[in-house]
Amino acid sequence: MRMKLYLLIGFIGLSVFVYGQDGPKVVVFNSTESKAPEYLSKYNLIKFNVFEAFSGDFSLYYERILNKNFSAEVGLGVTLYDYFSSLINSNFEIDNDVYEPLLGVSFSLGGRYYPFRAADEFYVGPEFKYKYYHNNYNYTDYLGQNASLEEFRTIVLPRLTFGYVYFFDDNIFIDYSAGFGIGKITTGSVESVYDISTGATNYILDEQSRLVPRFHMGLKVGLAF
Repeated sequence: MRMKLYLLIGFIGLSVFVYGQDGPKVVVFNSTESKAPEYLSKYNLIKFNVFEAFSGDFSLYYERILNKNFSAEVGLGVTLYDYFSSLINSNFEIDNDVYEPLLGVSFSLGGRYYPFRAADEFYVGPEFKYKYYHNNYNYTDYLGQNASLEEFRTIVLPRLTFGYVYFFDDNIFIDYSAGFGIGKITTGSVESVYDISTGATNYILDEQSRLVPRFHMGLKVGLAF
């Protein structure tokens, strides 16, 4: 009977000792052997939107991860002739020297919410996009002289964007997006007219604005660091 008591006490003591030795191993495993991809530790993302290039918008984007679920993105670039819109309107001519594209500007600012983790998989967020296009329209006036008319178009677009981020490895990724908004599109032209009586050049401005629904799609390729 006493032998059994000694064995029971020894078994309990051995169990307590083993448990005490196993406990720290669980803590070490959870703190050091993480299975999370390395890209989740990167907070800066640089991107280029391939789809926007077809509309003459060449912008670079920078996204900064703010916390686990939120990030902010800003974009800045230059614009040329809006080739895609011209193609849709059936007045695009690749060899047409009547239209002389000029450099414009493009700007965007937005925020993103990721349900799972920032810069990983699905997101949704509000954005503001501004684009300015302008070009010279070269023609011959009624006197047979070469003349030029500057045409311009601005797009002010608040919108809602849905997207998905996919990483090929720890640094290279693609960013699919689509969304909608209501854009204010302003078009116009500026013509310089020389006044013989005064010897001054007067500018004639023709401008009109309209609100239209706008649907957009994007495909950004980028680098995380």
